[in-house]
Amino acid sequence: MALAFSSHGTRWQHLNDWLFEHRELWQPTPFTDPAPVWTRRWPELARQLAGFSDADCEFFEMIRSQWQAPSAVCCRRWETCIS
Repeated sequence: MALAFSSHGTRWQHLNDWLFEHRELWQPTPFTDPAPVWTRRWPELARQLAGFSDADCEFFEMIRSQWQAPSAVCCRRWETCIS
């Protein structure tokens, strides 16, 4: 998603709007609901996340410090799931 921002305030507002629109992903307390609301809104994202094996999760934990560059790829992939 390529957006041109004219000011810090505009960037802040865009971030605020995006977070508000996607609050179902970050607002609930993790692991307290076996079927969070967001899984119904974004079933493809839920399916992909549920498909991670224990080995996948261990790998992600191991490379967590290296996620800065790969996170852009993940965000683009997830963006298609939640748009």
